Amino acid sequence: MKGRVLPLALLLLIITRFVGIAWGYPFLLHPDERNMADAISRLSLNEGLNPHFFAYGQLPLYLVWIWYALKSLSLYPVIDSWQAALGLRILSATASVVSGWIVYKLLLRESRSPTVALTGLLLWIATPVFIQFAHFGTTESLLAFLLLCTLWFRKRMLIAAMVIGLAIGIKISAVVLLVIPLYEWWHTQSLKQLVLFGITTVLFVFITSPHYFFSYPETLSSLTYESNVGRGITKVFYTYQFEHSNRLFFPFVSIFPYALGLPLFFVMTSQLPYAWKHHRLYVILLLVFMLSVLPLYTQWTRFYVFVFVMALLIASSAGRRLKYLYSVMLVAHLVIGLSYLNVYLQ
Repeated sequence: MKGRVLPLALLLLIITRFVGIAWGYPFLLHPDERNMADAISRLSLNEGLNPHFFAYGQLPLYLVWIWYALKSLSLYPVIDSWQAALGLRILSATASVVSGWIVYKLLLRESRSPTVALTGLLLWIATPVFIQFAHFGTTESLLAFLLLCTLWFRKRMLIAAMVIGLAIGIKISAVVLLVIPLYEWWHTQSLKQLVLFGITTVLFVFITSPHYFFSYPETLSSLTYESNVGRGITKVFYTYQFEHSNRLFFPFVSIFPYALGLPLFFVMTSQLPYAWKHHRLYVILLLVFMLSVLPLYTQWTRFYVFVFVMALLIASSAGRRLKYLYSVMLVAHLVIGLSYLNVYLQ
């Protein structure tokens, strides 16, 4: 039975990520997506592929630019903002599909239970926030994918360093992923291994986002501004929605129940004591990722991408214990998630 369900689940995963991917045409309604798309449309070899945009790293911008360069057989491709955004969305959707497969394999390796692994895949398919991220030409799907890759390779420090270098090359805040290999390194405490890890990570950051270094003044200026906005030091019109909000309760009331769906959110929170005993690393990462965002003034959903991934992995392990109740939760979660897909079919 499970052998027949898995291919159907993978097909459903692809459908939920790519259906409606051209939503909003011809308008770009997501501000970060528009900024990234505009940066791609400005890329030129004459300027050393300097995007003049440093809120994010250059890796996703370069991937889309390379795709259109190959497609047009030209080193000077003409890319308008909508084409760039569509390329970014395809990149996000593809990353989300591959991430679903990694979720399945990771849970299968760690639980040795095809049922738990398949449950995790189904949760990934239907979780509203992962459907949303896959339809945005932004960085969240890529970061979720690289977090899962880091978990998969966490005992292979050199590969983990490459993966984290790629993640930081997408978004500076991905430095928080360093806690994963450091957790594993603590058991060996090899100084040589740690130095090699550090060099490899920095090298891959440089390869994927060279203008972090070549355009350091612009990078620093942009990151300082973004940091000040995030911490509420610089107030702009679109952050006043967080004025007077309680940072401690805001994500639990206004983000997680909607982004994860109430069934998954409920199971995840009820699973924490069990997960601490049997999947302690997952709980530690959940707390570290949470604490890296909670102090911020701006509590945008995308900031919690790593928390969402860990919450799903923790909730997936509940299938063995809750059984029938978990089956009801899973059905409810699928209904919620697949209903949410209708947003992109309007």
